[in-house]
Amino acid sequence: TSIPVNIQRPSALDLGDAETVCVVPFKLHEFDDNIKFSGFIINFGSIVSSEKERKEEVLVSTYITKQLTSKLVNSDCYKLVDSAVVEAAIKEGREIPVDIYLTGKIDKFSEDVIYDEEEYIEYDETKYRGFYKKSVWLEVTYQVVNAKDNSIISYKPASYTVTSNEYEKRSDLPNAYSVIEMQLNNLVEQIYRDIHPYTETKYLQLKSDKSKNPDFKIAQEMAKNGLTKEA
Repeated sequence: TSIPVNIQRPSALDLGDAETVCVVPFKLHEFDDNIKFSGFIINFGSIVSSEKERKEEVLVSTYITKQLTSKLVNSDCYKLVDSAVVEAAIKEGREIPVDIYLTGKIDKFSEDVIYDEEEYIEYDETKYRGFYKKSVWLEVTYQVVNAKDNSIISYKPASYTVTSNEYEKRSDLPNAYSVIEMQLNNLVEQIYRDIHPYTETKYLQLKSDKSKNPDFKIAQEMAKNGLTKEA
C-alpha cells in the first residue's frame, strides 16, 4: 500500500529574519549595435534573426520575472514589495525599502534551425524524408541580494540546451520561447525553493508482511484511508 504524504521542506538559503522581498525584472544580455549594423551591410537576414531572437529573449526574461512574482505574491512568509519602488531607490542611491531582492540576467540566448534527412525503404525503393528541428540555448545568472548592505547572499548560473520535436515544414516550427518553457518553469521553481519553504510530495509504502499477523491487515486499511501515523 503506497500513499502520498505532503512534507514541508525549508528553503535552501538561510535568510535570517527577512520579512520583505522583491523581484527586480531580469535583464537582457548586452546587445552590440556595431554587430547589428555590420550585419545590415553584409547580410540583411542576420538582422532579422537578431531582432527575432531579441523578441524571444524579452519573452523569456518577462516570463521568469512574472512567474516568480506570482509565486511570491501569495507567500505567507514574505511581504512582496513593488519592483518599481525598489528599482527607483537603487537608481537614486536611496535606502532600499526591502530586506532582500531577487534579480538576474540572461547571459546568452540563441536559436538555430536544423535540417536533416532520414533514409527509409518503401516498396524496395530507398527514399528520404526531410525534417526540421529547432535548438535553443539559454544561459541565466540569478542572485539573491541583501538590500541592507547590497551584499550578495547567493549567485548561481543555470544553462539549458533544448531541441524541439521534428517538423516536416520549417513554418511549423514553434517559437524559441515555447521550446524552452518547461525549463523556464523548472528554473523558477529552483529559485523559489532557494528562498522559500515549499511542500514536497513523498510516497510512503507499508512494508509487506509474511507472518500473517492480523494487525497488518488493520494497518493496511488504515494506510489506504490515509491514517499514516496509526498505520
